[in-house]
Amino acid sequence: MRKPLLSVLILFFGALAMAQDGQRVHGTITDGFDVIAGIKVEIEGQASGLAIIESDSPSAVTYSDSEGIYEIYANPRDILLFTGTAVDSLRIVVEDVTSRLNVEMKRTINELDEVVVTEKKLSRQEQLAMEYFTKPTIINTTFGYLDSERSAYHFYTIDEDKINDGAVDIISVIVGRVPGARLLTTPDGERRLILRGGFASVNATSSPIYEIDGMIFEETPFWLSLPLIKRIGIIPGLQAQWRYGQIASGGVVIINAVNGAHGLREEGTGENYDQARLRSNFATDDFLDEEDVLNNAPSYWVELAQSSELPQALEVIEKYRAGYSRDAAFFLQAYEMLYDRWGEEPADALIQENEAIFADHPVNLKSLAYLYEDQGRKSMARELYKKIFLLRPDYAQSYMDLAGGYYGMNQFEKSASLLMRYIDFTNRLDSETDPEGAESSEFELLMRNELVSASANMPGKGPKVESEIGGTRLVFAWTDAEAEFDLQFINPGNQYHKWIHSQESDADRIYQEKLLGYSSQEFFLDGSLPGQWEVRCTYKGNKKRSPSYLKMTVYRNFGMPNQTREVQTFRLQLKGVSVRLAGIFVQPSGVGR
Repeated sequence: MRKPLLSVLILFFGALAMAQDGQRVHGTITDGFDVIAGIKVEIEGQASGLAIIESDSPSAVTYSDSEGIYEIYANPRDILLFTGTAVDSLRIVVEDVTSRLNVEMKRTINELDEVVVTEKKLSRQEQLAMEYFTKPTIINTTFGYLDSERSAYHFYTIDEDKINDGAVDIISVIVGRVPGARLLTTPDGERRLILRGGFASVNATSSPIYEIDGMIFEETPFWLSLPLIKRIGIIPGLQAQWRYGQIASGGVVIINAVNGAHGLREEGTGENYDQARLRSNFATDDFLDEEDVLNNAPSYWVELAQSSELPQALEVIEKYRAGYSRDAAFFLQAYEMLYDRWGEEPADALIQENEAIFADHPVNLKSLAYLYEDQGRKSMARELYKKIFLLRPDYAQSYMDLAGGYYGMNQFEKSASLLMRYIDFTNRLDSETDPEGAESSEFELLMRNELVSASANMPGKGPKVESEIGGTRLVFAWTDAEAEFDLQFINPGNQYHKWIHSQESDADRIYQEKLLGYSSQEFFLDGSLPGQWEVRCTYKGNKKRSPSYLKMTVYRNFGMPNQTREVQTFRLQLKGVSVRLAGIFVQPSGVGR
């Protein structure tokens, strides 16, 4: 998008969201391994004065403290600028749902004269992942790998061969191995773990939280079978808080399960997944299928999958409900399982009972709408897209999603009309700010191709086509603007093309997405290479602990009267592993016209 248009859009839409005090944005700043203190965090263009993190008054500037923690108040569409010594600057646009924002900054590497690099350097995280199987001091966390021998603070690890399977429970294992850990039995007989370094009050003592393969539990997982544990990491409260926040004031117990996705391995071995050390662009068989994903799923998901009857599944949901009462991801996954196994009635009842989690949260609503589309519940998806449009009228993605909702209901004229409204608006701004015109941006072409798709079933009413019609068009849309992932497209010759969506690889692209409010990308599969194509995805996270949802829309015979449209939705949760999404058969060029 051209800069003059961007400026006008920012001024036009940004004014809608301004508030007096703004919303609290907080998190931890690291380099992927260690915390970074002294990082300046400011609202770009609004810096005025200096704030310390302990200050009660909002400010446009703050600094990360000794534990890497920062806090600032900002409005939607504000731009947070992160700067510091020996790190690359980072700009992140605040959204209406932005709250916790854990930031990973890249260390600046200055090239020295007369130095020849002869071998690719492994990143610290890659090195730790490769050493995971041989070094029992390494633990895998939702924030990356940690080594107690190299960490800036001390924590403990217990490897699987040190775990007494005959112990009463996990508390007994930890108390017997970790200095300062003790068992507290409450008057009502409840067993609680207390770690030295956790916060305590007169009336209560804080217990640690538990992270099991990336999932957070506030209650002790007495249900977890000890033989299923590969490694345990124990971080005391003061050290745990900078990564996990106040919830970890009593410390955190990190559990890596035996069947979890931990560590890297060499290609062709039976160990865990390795980084893609490809010396050519030929695809390998290192990816997870649906069964592998289930084996690495959260415990509640595994228990739901093992439920043979509806009452049993409902008992599992009730068992975990309290611990996930504010977690939309839990209810979305439970909804999926209920719908797939026992139909609409119990699934819809679960959503209705927990409607408050979705009501005014556009990302949660969009996740549910994407699932509805995948299930063919098109009218329900359309109604949710209408709600999201009202919540986010200044987001380009709101237009695209609602237009897709209309298309799914065969309301082609409404779909095309909505897209035309957005395109006409941006064209008017273009003519005012850039009378001579300029080359269309990738996003403008995406919107116009959306209009071509919407108009395909209305002969003579469609726009001028700038892309070749016919063939196979894929459109990907994701729920969380912070989601980072790689898409891999493997042709019938087993060679692949990779598209990377991350702050590190294309900060300008992420910046544009946030300013215009879109989270989608289109691809055309080459009809000159007909046959079976495959799409894989490697998820990298979203600066939070929750999963993201990815919707893939496949248009065959793009832009033609016989165009077809198919929607599939995928949950992105496992980080750092390649997951097969779908196989797509592509006809030879010209076939089907």
